[in-house]
Amino acid sequence: MYSSFDTQHSRQNQAYCQDRRDLYLGGEAEDDRVDEALTDVRPLQDARAEDPNLEELRERVERLEEATDINNR
Repeated sequence: MYSSFDTQHSRQNQAYCQDRRDLYLGGEAEDDRVDEALTDVRPLQDARAEDPNLEELRERVERLEEATDINNR
């Protein structure tokens, strides 16, 4: 059962995440980890091609996750 504190904390967390997302999309974020991580991923060939190299795509996603430390949040 969720308390009002949990609900309020969840809303604050969602607002914070939205703010950070907006900063990244606007190019104003001070955290350069996303840009640095994306340099290893770009240029990404169109995954909708007839024979996408799924292993290469998995490796790129893994490098992106490691570079952004996304699994340790």
